[in-house]
Amino acid sequence: MSDAWFQGKVAIVTGGSRGIGAATARWLAARGAHVVAASRSGDFPEGAEKPSSIRGFAADMEKNDSVDALFAFCDNTFGALDILVNNAAVIDVAPFTELSDAQWRRMFDINVFGMAHACREAFRRMKPGSAIVNIGSIAGSHGREKFYGFSAYSASKAAVAALSEALSVEGRARGIRVNCVAPGAVDTAMLRQAAPGLQTSAKPEDIAETIGFLCDGSRAAVHTGGVIEVLTNG
Repeated sequence: MSDAWFQGKVAIVTGGSRGIGAATARWLAARGAHVVAASRSGDFPEGAEKPSSIRGFAADMEKNDSVDALFAFCDNTFGALDILVNNAAVIDVAPFTELSDAQWRRMFDINVFGMAHACREAFRRMKPGSAIVNIGSIAGSHGREKFYGFSAYSASKAAVAALSEALSVEGRARGIRVNCVAPGAVDTAMLRQAAPGLQTSAKPEDIAETIGFLCDGSRAAVHTGGVIEVLTNG
């Protein structure tokens, strides 16, 4: 199985300084892609040395002008975009009656609206054969058991799945594939913050494999509009 398709491809990975985002950026770079790893800090991963084919960039997905600057940086640094992995997300855990309007807005501003703005900028740039992978969550999947205190996060991730399905329809005319990966519990800093008692054997690198497959224009050329649930072992 060859990774030749990724040679020289240009990718943006949001939420790229740690966890699934950092693992995905490394996965893509290891196969020859040039990657912009975007995060609030701009570090990749935080405090660690990064491969030469990965460039960190400080971007706040809550602000459209910051997202615009991210795409301009990618244009000027590596050229035309082939892959977008929308991984940036935030979570506030609290009983529904205690979640503030500000917390709801922030989760939707970053998890949904920031992602949508990034997808729009990608659509404006991408050529046929390109791919977008949006990172959802089992928390947003219909019929899956939910966690107490996750109401806003679950709603935002359900929106991510619906957005991905809708964009796959519009992407067909442009030759752009759009899919969503919805992981279960993965050993990340976000999980340890949101559910400190939850144990899982799944690592970010495991999810990066699924994301990488969906990015691959040779192996996944017919895959679009999917919401791929990754049920992880506890």
